[in-house]
Amino acid sequence: PMSYYLKMTPIRLVWGIVYVTLIYFTPSLIHLDNAEVSVPVYYYLTLGFVYFINDMLSFLMLLTLFSFFYQISDSRFGGTYMTLFNTLYFLGWFLPNTLVLKLVDITTFSKCSNDAQNLCSTPNLTSMCNKNGGSCSVYVDGYYITIAVCTVIGFVWYCVFKNTLKRYQTLSRTHWMVYAKPSDIDEVHEPCIASS
Repeated sequence: PMSYYLKMTPIRLVWGIVYVTLIYFTPSLIHLDNAEVSVPVYYYLTLGFVYFINDMLSFLMLLTLFSFFYQISDSRFGGTYMTLFNTLYFLGWFLPNTLVLKLVDITTFSKCSNDAQNLCSTPNLTSMCNKNGGSCSVYVDGYYITIAVCTVIGFVWYCVFKNTLKRYQTLSRTHWMVYAKPSDIDEVHEPCIASS
């Protein structure tokens, strides 16, 4: 199953660029005419298509990963292995999300429209800009920087770990089994209860 995961990883990374391109051009595709929002039909079709492909790639990658977890799970322990693998997977998925969202904030740069010295970098500076009749406008959007950085990290990760994942897939099922240490006592004796 990991061979399919590895085949879909670069496709998903490239599809992320397609997704971001659509987001970038969205403001120019949606028009405001006399306080009425005008959205062309082709935009809805394009958005639906891009979203559908993204979700399918995400679902198929998750499915192959869970299939690999099932393949290496020790059946003697039931769902314990699967629960452990899923927990580790979701921790690895959720924890970076917080960092990535913070990275968007860090790499977004704004400035006040009527005060070039005010970079609107704190809530107080933003409030000061608004009180003086200005507004904070973004001149560097951290979202696009974050996407670029994460895509590069994704391709580097893929190149570094591709062979490792291939090797893990070729290991025999016994390699993943849990083995108990041999006990000094071969038999367990039940205590005898003397009857009176």
